[in-house]
Amino acid sequence: MNKNKYCDNMRLEITNIKIDHPFFIVFIGHLILFLFAFLYMIMFKPPYDIQNFIKVILVVLGYLIAFYLGTRYNLKIKKILMLALFILSILITYGSYAITDNIFLSFLYAIFVLGILEGYLRYRDKINFNNLFLFIGIASFLLLVSIKKGIPLFNYNIRMSIVSDPLRLISSGALTYAGIGKYFLIAFVILVLLGYKVHVLILCVSYLIYKYRKKSLNVRQMVIFGILLILFIGFMGKVILASSNQAWKLNFMELILYRAYFDIMVLEKIVNYPEILLGKITFVPNGERLIGKLLFNYSHNITSTMFGPLYFDFGVFGVVFAFILGMMSKLIYEKGDDKIYSIYAGVLLAMCEIGINYGFLIVLLALFYVSSRLRK
Repeated sequence: MNKNKYCDNMRLEITNIKIDHPFFIVFIGHLILFLFAFLYMIMFKPPYDIQNFIKVILVVLGYLIAFYLGTRYNLKIKKILMLALFILSILITYGSYAITDNIFLSFLYAIFVLGILEGYLRYRDKINFNNLFLFIGIASFLLLVSIKKGIPLFNYNIRMSIVSDPLRLISSGALTYAGIGKYFLIAFVILVLLGYKVHVLILCVSYLIYKYRKKSLNVRQMVIFGILLILFIGFMGKVILASSNQAWKLNFMELILYRAYFDIMVLEKIVNYPEILLGKITFVPNGERLIGKLLFNYSHNITSTMFGPLYFDFGVFGVVFAFILGMMSKLIYEKGDDKIYSIYAGVLLAMCEIGINYGFLIVLLALFYVSSRLRK
C-alpha cells in the first residue's frame, strides 16, 4: 500500500512539472534531439546499429532519472556556499590561464567576474544593471571586432579564433542579461553578428522562459516561437558555413536534422569506447576537443548531448554528477530571481546539445552562488 502510494505521488509530481522546470527543459531538449535524429535516419537511411541506438537511449534515460531525483532533493547550502565560491575562483583563474598563458590576466579576469557577481548582489536594487550590461556587451563586441578586424558571422577564421576569447564570453553573457528585458532586439542582432548559434539560442530561450514566468506568454505561443527559433538557427548555420571552406549539399532544415543525428552518433561512439577519461573532458578548458581527437582523429570541439562528456569521463558513475546537477538546478529554479533562472534555463537547454563542459561549470557555480546569496 505504501509502495503504491509512493508511486502515485511520484507520477503526480512528474505530471505537475511546469515547462520552465529544469527537469522538463533537460528532458525536452534530449527528446527533440532524438526525434530529429530519428527523422534523419528515416529520410536519409544512414547505416546504424539499432542495438547501439537503444543502448544510447538507456544511457540518457539513466542520467535523466538521476537528474530528476536531484531536483527532488533539498540542498543544504550553508556549508557549501563558500566552497562553491572557492571552486568558482579556481575554475575561472585556471581556465583563463589555459587560454591566455598569462597569470596576471587570469587573476584579473577572475577578479572582474567575481566583482560583477558581488556588485550585482549588493546593488541590484540601486543600479540599472540592464543598462550597465548592455554597455559592457556592446563595448566588448566592438573591441573584439576592432582587434580581429572583421565580423565573426561573415568570417569563419575570425569565428574559430574567438572560441575561447574572454571578450566573446563577456559580451555574450552581458547581452543575454540585458536582452531579457527591453533590449532584446539589440542583443539579438549583436549576438547573431558574433556568429555563435549557441548564444542566440540561450538569449531567445532565456527571453521566452522569462516572459513565461512573468505570465506574458502561454505554452502555445512558446511552442510557435520555439519552432521559429529552430528554423532561424538552421538558417544561421548555413550562413556560417557559407564563409568556410566546407561544402554542404543539405539545406538548412536537413542540416538541423543531421546535427541531431551526429550528436547521437558521437554519443554512441562514446558509450562503446573501451576507456574512461577521469575528467579530462569535463574539467579541462576546451576538453571537448579531446572527444574529436579520440573518436575522429580530429582535434575539434565535438558535441555529444548533455551527458556525453560525463559518460566519457566517468562511465555510468557520471550519474552522480547528474544528480548533483539536479540539486543545484533546483535551488537556482526555486530561489533565484526570474532573470537569473531564465538565463540558467537557456544555458541548460543549450547544453542538451553541446554537452556539459568547463564553461558550463563556471556558469553553474556562478548562478548557484548568486541564487544562494539571494536566498540568504
